[in-house]
Amino acid sequence: MASIRVLHVDDEPRFLEFTATFLPAIDDRLSVVTEPTPADGLDRLAADTIDCVVSDHRMPSMTGIEFLHAVRTDHPTLPFILFTGEWSETVASGALAAGATDYLQKRSGTEQYELLANRIRNAVEAQRAQRALRRHEQLLEAIDEPGCVLDATGTVRLATPALADLLEYDRAALVGMDADEFLLDGAHTTDRSPDRGETPTRSLDEVAVETADGRRIPVDRTTVPIAAAAVDGRVVVLRPRPPDGGHATFISPSRSATAEMPESSQPTPTTDPARRTTDDHGHDIVSPLQAGLVTVSTSRAEAADPDDPGGDRIAALFDEAGHRVVDRRLVADGIEPIQDALGDLVAEPTVDLVVVTGGTGPTADDVTPEAASALFDRELPGFGELFRRLSSEEIGTRVVATRATAGIASATPVFVVPGSTNAVELATEAIVLEEAPHLVGLSTRHLTDDGSM
Repeated sequence: MASIRVLHVDDEPRFLEFTATFLPAIDDRLSVVTEPTPADGLDRLAADTIDCVVSDHRMPSMTGIEFLHAVRTDHPTLPFILFTGEWSETVASGALAAGATDYLQKRSGTEQYELLANRIRNAVEAQRAQRALRRHEQLLEAIDEPGCVLDATGTVRLATPALADLLEYDRAALVGMDADEFLLDGAHTTDRSPDRGETPTRSLDEVAVETADGRRIPVDRTTVPIAAAAVDGRVVVLRPRPPDGGHATFISPSRSATAEMPESSQPTPTTDPARRTTDDHGHDIVSPLQAGLVTVSTSRAEAADPDDPGGDRIAALFDEAGHRVVDRRLVADGIEPIQDALGDLVAEPTVDLVVVTGGTGPTADDVTPEAASALFDRELPGFGELFRRLSSEEIGTRVVATRATAGIASATPVFVVPGSTNAVELATEAIVLEEAPHLVGLSTRHLTDDGSM
């Protein structure tokens, strides 16, 4: 699991000190920030990237449940654990009814922090798993393909409207159905999810589906293991084959890495033939990818010991998918520092693409989109459009303040995204890792000897 940033709110300083000390000692993936009041906690949530909130209940200005209601206004799915010395069925049921993820009573001894760390890990892992599944469903719906997400047992977790239309089933009836009921000959069992550390691969084969009324339809099937540590499953797209027996034209839901890059190997140029190939339809692919990362944050750039949870999450996601980040920069907000860092990276032959995080909001010092766009030779407007569409599922109308953008600068795809962990996960998992291998291949094709592979 990737790193987890915890916010603990409690009016008793000793408990704040204990969680800040014991949780990272129990699991070094946990980092803790503390606040003494719910009001301070809300300010921290607005300014920082938080993966889980831990809160006391009895506090002078606001109860833990009242704090939970305030948190849910802007963070409807953020894991929230009520950690209180007061044990009451009324408080426990009220917390869970208000949307708390868990309820844990404070006890004496350090064992309670082992339990709290476990509850935090479980809550965050479950939320990340649900978010990953939802994003894959959104992508399938966006490309209007008959598709589904299967879990490790072959059970349908998510199904698209196009799949329900193809099979002539009610969409709700497909969820929970064993794929053997419509994929003939148990075809889904020929592929498996990747083991931890193994690179996800995409496969294409010919199968058939059976509709609700018993008709058999030949289809081309694309299967992609989901490249998310918290999810064991795969995305399956089923496209009816043309009557002439040819293959359907696919809009692939993923272009995951097809080769693993040894961690110790030196970065190679994007034009390296060893990393250039084509997919099943002759489309240019560069994989494994070598990415540059620019984090834009004045407060972090000026800190003596800066952290970068969003950048760390991007690096982890690239690593899980078989790619890697080969150059990271941390710069202050401002046109010049952003363009200096971005200009250096797009000029580097071993950097295939660049992800820039932070500074995409509507305030006066949020100038990352302007700084990056000035370097674009060509814009990729579809990235920002799709990112905002997917983001609206999580943050609603607040998406209007998000100015994510993308373009090609010096033959290098550049993606500009907000700096929060949720935003970078969404952009990286749902769009960048899916499309970057192909975009890099296309944008650098003219740099190969003859313009082809």
